[in-house]
Amino acid sequence: METMNDTIMNTTDLASDSTTSNCTTSSPAQRGPSDEDYYFVWVYVSPWILLIGVAGNILTLLVMTRRRLRGSSTCVYLSAMAVADSLALLFRIPPEFFEAARLFTFKNLSRSVQRDAKMKSENKICSEQV
Repeated sequence: METMNDTIMNTTDLASDSTTSNCTTSSPAQRGPSDEDYYFVWVYVSPWILLIGVAGNILTLLVMTRRRLRGSSTCVYLSAMAVADSLALLFRIPPEFFEAARLFTFKNLSRSVQRDAKMKSENKICSEQV
């Protein structure tokens, strides 16, 4: 009769045998996302997500700000959530879209702004020391 430890040992032995095989091909399900997948999602899918998301949030705000529903705490919460969701969509999707479409890179802009701020603070420190 096999004990639980023997069963665990046998299954780990089988797992280690299967990973040490000399198989060099991988199935499509095992490969990671490629650049083409990234490009397709951010260039073709993300604008639709942005449009549908913002339109849905506008409709939510229109419904939640009606006179009959305006006083309820649930409506206030859902309205605030719709605004926050719209802001998240508007500030997250366009930078990724522009970078994926190779139109504009916000990361370079961020680095130049940081560099300018650092230079200004260094100049301010130097001028205070004089």
